[in-house]
Amino acid sequence: MALGLVWDTVGSTAVAAAARLHLRRQVKDRWMRRRLTPHFRPGCKRMLMTSDYYPALQRPNCKLVTWPIAGISPDGVRTADGIEHQVDCIVFATGFDVCKTGTPFPIHGSGGRLLHEEWSRGAYAYKSVSVAGYPNLFFTFGPNSGPGHNSALVYMEAQIRYIARAVLTIVDRGLLALDVRADSQDRFNRRLQRRLERTTWNSGCTSWYLTQDGRNVTMYPGFATQYTRQMARLDLNDYHLTPTLPGT
Repeated sequence: MALGLVWDTVGSTAVAAAARLHLRRQVKDRWMRRRLTPHFRPGCKRMLMTSDYYPALQRPNCKLVTWPIAGISPDGVRTADGIEHQVDCIVFATGFDVCKTGTPFPIHGSGGRLLHEEWSRGAYAYKSVSVAGYPNLFFTFGPNSGPGHNSALVYMEAQIRYIARAVLTIVDRGLLALDVRADSQDRFNRRLQRRLERTTWNSGCTSWYLTQDGRNVTMYPGFATQYTRQMARLDLNDYHLTPTLPGT
């Protein structure tokens, strides 16, 4: 799945060919096929794997409209071709905005910094679990830990083991705080973004994976085995260790 969806490979070419064949078999109308054919590589956006979608679009009580929406009117939806489509109900499903998603409650770091302000232009972290300036704070399924080709549980389980190892280190060493170094975090993210440049997610399409400036802060550019191997070791050289004050 990773070879077919994450990178532009022979595997993704095969997935595209299979998808076009599936479309041709299920949709006989050439104009509808044209409107249903994506103009990006497989995996660039999340894929819908079903045999019921195309038949549903061709039912007598269904109409496929691909014109951009110009506005919402009192009686329905007005598209860019000037036609107003009268409807009883509108399902507003435009995707996610995870790139700017903050936290469910304010998180203050050292010096009074606020995490949702620092993440306002796109989230970032070290190995998806730690953010510099926020000691003893750990995330599961944080920035750049989305798989796109595998179960999210594999990634979260690796993160939980990593976090448990970090907490045990704090307890066993009697530390006051464990805080990832800013330079380690920056180095990790520079390497991560270079790897993401070679993925289908960053190949030119628009999706909720990307920020407005095109930075991918959502997905992990590799195999699940690579991610779990990355999380298998807690490198204390990448962290500031603050010992407990004497007498406390």
